Amino acid sequence: MRELVGELKELYPRGISKACRIFKTSRSSISYQSVKDDQVLMDELSQLSKDHPREGFGKFYNRMRNKVHSFNHKRVHRVYVQR
Repeated sequence: MRELVGELKELYPRGISKACRIFKTSRSSISYQSVKDDQVLMDELSQLSKDHPREGFGKFYNRMRNKVHSFNHKRVHRVYVQR
């Protein structure tokens, strides 16, 4: 969505408010920058994917939960989909 709003703003320099109104989204959601540090989670997921290449999100989450890590499954899924 951010990319579309940015492209629309470049094509039609009417401002970010107009671009957000066209896509029916809020301006704050476009300028939001996450402050989460998911590096530990990304490292753990990449190690698991190297060790077990045929397994997916569910088994990775269960393996991490069986270890000491206690990550929220929604957070794990978000990072899993991003990488």
